Amino acid sequence: MTRLGSYVVLLSLAVAPLALAGEAGWIADVKTGCKIWNLYPQPNESMQWSGDCRDGLAEGRGTVQWLANGQPTGTCECEYHEGKRNGRGIEKYARGSGYDGDFLDDKRDGQGTMTFPSGSTYVGEWRHGVPDGYGVYTPLKRPVLKGRWVDGCLRTDEVEVRLFYTKGGCGQV
Repeated sequence: MTRLGSYVVLLSLAVAPLALAGEAGWIADVKTGCKIWNLYPQPNESMQWSGDCRDGLAEGRGTVQWLANGQPTGTCECEYHEGKRNGRGIEKYARGSGYDGDFLDDKRDGQGTMTFPSGSTYVGEWRHGVPDGYGVYTPLKRPVLKGRWVDGCLRTDEVEVRLFYTKGGCGQV
């Protein structure tokens, strides 16, 4: 079959602008001292934690308010264990993007729904922070794409789609 087209959906989200991210590490609420894991630290970033703190780390259900230069950029109402997101959670970001689903070791992992600033959605399986497994991507003004995603990529005879930056691009599916 001939390839009908190829497009890449690289979405700049307040969620994780990878090109600007520093090294992952702990970030502490300046008021409480409680720490959470910050997978994608940004310049002039801070956070406020409202929830339980055990041994200096966020524990249980709580809300993180992310700030850049003192201005709100997003929230995460999530289950935390030893300072990392583990279990169900809901992320909401200033540009209208968000994620509602499962986390494991602070990464999207399991079932989840991502809504992008454009209104497009991905509903399906996640592994290690990217779509991986069966999922449905519903872009605006383009056909719905469904199938087996591998490391953030869907490749069929008709189309190749990459929803997130992945090192080396889409490999063989």
